[in-house]
Amino acid sequence: MRRALFWGKETAYCAFKLVKTVGELVTTISQLINSAETSILFVAHPSFNLFSMGGFGEHFRCAAARGVRVRGILNIYPTNVLVAREYLSCGVELKHKDHYCGMTMVIADGKRSVNLIYTYLKSTLSLDEQVAALWSDSTTQAEFLTNAFEMTWTQAINAEEHIDQQLKRERHDETFPEHTDKTLSIRRHTAARQPSLTRS
Repeated sequence: MRRALFWGKETAYCAFKLVKTVGELVTTISQLINSAETSILFVAHPSFNLFSMGGFGEHFRCAAARGVRVRGILNIYPTNVLVAREYLSCGVELKHKDHYCGMTMVIADGKRSVNLIYTYLKSTLSLDEQVAALWSDSTTQAEFLTNAFEMTWTQAINAEEHIDQQLKRERHDETFPEHTDKTLSIRRHTAARQPSLTRS
């Protein structure tokens, strides 16, 4: 990863690294989660598929087990509801945000962070696929991202409540069959768009 050093007023430097591939990004996010001592924050743009695919659940579980507070925000829809439940079972405090159009980010301990510069990824991901993300150990950058996270957190709703609402809608569709065909066609469409991760 390319490293850039920016010198501050007190001659201390903070590093920024450009993350260029999905594989590097998965490693970077995993390292942030595994190195956290007190807190982890994450929020993902709906077009950013990695968090909706899961894969970080065990890292979150280990973090929660060592006393790290993990809070996250996802756009929860039928095809990623199982991932949301997995995160909840791992001890993640999870919320749902409709129509989120902000940054995709992960912040550890209010010190280290990674944020996506470009969030749109293919529905079928390769570990070699190009991305544009920025890792930083700048506390100023982490504070900026944390403020953005907290603003979104106050606007989001409890994930369990949102999942319950989804289940009630499904029961309603089963009660009124005239809506079932349309609902199933929507589910098939979203399932067809469900991302997967491959190594090319």
